[in-house]
Amino acid sequence: MGYNAQFIEEFNELPFKVLLVYPFSQDDKPELKDWALNLTVFPMGDDLDGSVFVQIYWEYNLKANESTTALISEKLIEANFKLPLGSLGISPETGNIYYRLVMPLAFETKVNAAFLADVYDMVMYPMETYYNEFAEYVKA
Repeated sequence: MGYNAQFIEEFNELPFKVLLVYPFSQDDKPELKDWALNLTVFPMGDDLDGSVFVQIYWEYNLKANESTTALISEKLIEANFKLPLGSLGISPETGNIYYRLVMPLAFETKVNAAFLADVYDMVMYPMETYYNEFAEYVKA
């Protein structure tokens, strides 16, 4: 797909390997150039017999605070009803608005480029659709 990516063996002291994909460049969207999709496969051992779970996670660099959390939470519920896949929320660790999708796949599933492109489009939809709206709520 032609994006910059980084593979991390240990992520935040967790025993998971993470692929970070950077979909935006400095020229494309300078305000989002450091933003990354986090892709993780669970489990990493022999814990399950026939399936794996692929988590796709990202956070806006938009932090909810005491005065904006109620409004943002209400708007997240509205947005989640419109999402084709995954959900938006507020991270309890960072306070940032996040997106999370977990896809169960049969262990022997072969993933092709067309499938990845479709999932990518569905994951990027909330990023591009709601960023400006939530940026305004955070400022409120």
